[in-house]
Amino acid sequence: RAWAERIAQEAPNFKDGVENPRPSLKFIREAMRLKPPAAAFYRASDDWIELGEHGAVPPGMPVAVCMDYPGAGLNGGAESFDPDRWTEDYSRKHFIFFGGTTPHTCPGRGLALLEMQLFLHLLCKEYDFEVLSEETFVDRAITQVKYKYGLPLKIKRKTPA
Repeated sequence: RAWAERIAQEAPNFKDGVENPRPSLKFIREAMRLKPPAAAFYRASDDWIELGEHGAVPPGMPVAVCMDYPGAGLNGGAESFDPDRWTEDYSRKHFIFFGGTTPHTCPGRGLALLEMQLFLHLLCKEYDFEVLSEETFVDRAITQVKYKYGLPLKIKRKTPA
């Protein structure tokens, strides 16, 4: 509830860009860390990938990068919901769950981040809501995290003060 209030109070001003660390963006990044949109990304390397005592992966061999472990890269506190961890510096180093951070970043990334932040702001400002089930599963056929029941919500429009 505290985060919904913070998001409702923020002014949706994007003159500094869609990646300015405002409450809605921090919330989105933390939610995507805990429930990534994809369970894995498949890539192939141009070079050998050394795995130490476990051997090596030859060039051109497909490799799956597992994304459904929310504690990757964190030293403790992985299970806690803490959107404030997403400072500008931390985001640059760790936010790989959405659109990429390379020269081949998704061209629609900025628009999608804008839409998500606007939607979240309006949802938190205009409505009271409750998530009824957060149960998920990984559809391994398409390596995507899905909500088992479609993420059902109970939504009620706020009454004007």
